[in-house]
Amino acid sequence: MSTALKAGGNFVVYTGKAQSASDAFASIMSYLAGVIYYWNNVTGLYEQVITTTLMVPYGCYWIEVTQDCTWTYGPDETAPTSVQLYARDAGNLVPYLGPAQPAQDAFASIVAYLTLYYYFNNVTKAWEFTPTMVPLGVYYVRVSQNCVWSFAPPVLKGTITKKELEYDESRAVIPASNIPKDKAGLVHIWGRNDSKETQQMGISWVITDPDGVTRESYSTWEAWPYTGAGGEHEFIGGRFSLDKVGTWVINVALYMNPSNPTIVDSYYGTLCSVIPAEPEVTEFKIQDYVKI
Repeated sequence: MSTALKAGGNFVVYTGKAQSASDAFASIMSYLAGVIYYWNNVTGLYEQVITTTLMVPYGCYWIEVTQDCTWTYGPDETAPTSVQLYARDAGNLVPYLGPAQPAQDAFASIVAYLTLYYYFNNVTKAWEFTPTMVPLGVYYVRVSQNCVWSFAPPVLKGTITKKELEYDESRAVIPASNIPKDKAGLVHIWGRNDSKETQQMGISWVITDPDGVTRESYSTWEAWPYTGAGGEHEFIGGRFSLDKVGTWVINVALYMNPSNPTIVDSYYGTLCSVIPAEPEVTEFKIQDYVKI
């Protein structure tokens, strides 16, 4: 494996096997300048690297070189699928071992605890905020409690737990029956996150009337903060008129992972049955009578 280094200081991830520093740095020994440091994320301290130091696979190293060069050090070690993070003021310096993807997806497993993150750019020699993650980049990450940052793709699971139709000031469980005509309908649907990590959930539904005409087409993703493992989120649509007698239909899909939406649960069936409204009695009068 090889890593490109830029003249000056570089924060890089060593992906090779455990070996002595003298062997690991043999290919760039003539370009090294200054002291090499390894960041020990357990102790939260920098450790000086000397020739006999054993290299840590997927450790974060500070290396200064006199010119642009390529650091080669042999075959890769198998990459871990997660790293331990600690809640401390100094934060954590850790490798990002996932694919190039939006940060919100990369941090899905710890989004409930994430307070700050930056990426070290070896070209600009500065810590930067990156909306898209850089594979094998060194990241500064702060969290509110000790947690494990997982790089493995999350197993997405969710359930539509409750469906209700609000009509004027009344509510009924979907599928609802005997809803009087001309009421103002409003759909409420709850989704539960059955994944092990916090997830951003989304919803979509289409409502059609007894004639097959679309009366509401609704979709949205929940806003931050997203739903934690085992938590529920309520989605509320817009109002529409239940102005036709007969069976109304709804087609619902619960989603996760907005960058590549995945349906985790769905419902297709009756929204409600609408019946004629009872005539209103506004006034009762005796027009005539017969005396017996």
